[in-house]
Amino acid sequence: KLFMLTEFFPIQIGLKTLAPLVFGGLVQGALASAATETLAAVCNFIIGRNLLTERLPKLSVFGSAPLGEASWYGKLVKAAENDGFQLALLLRLAPVLPLPFDSYWYLLGALRVKLLDFSVA
Repeated sequence: KLFMLTEFFPIQIGLKTLAPLVFGGLVQGALASAATETLAAVCNFIIGRNLLTERLPKLSVFGSAPLGEASWYGKLVKAAENDGFQLALLLRLAPVLPLPFDSYWYLLGALRVKLLDFSVA
């Protein structure tokens, strides 16, 4: 999860399937799986906060204008400032950006969503 390996290898499916066996029951396995997944997402969020906050608006893909000048990026920044919880929850439930799912956590960290809002969502 931390290095986005689950985007390329179906490791996560096997781990969630084995969690009830390893942790002694369905409820314990589900709780352990959810807790570790949330912890990994928070790690991604913190990495995004520390490494991408200043770099993301300056990022230019294939020679295009920097992301900070794109209208969609401005709307994301505004949504993160107004209601970071709702943005994090919506992106988690309905991934609409053309990005790998685990990279949303880095992006939300860079957008200054509050850690508590992100964790709860």
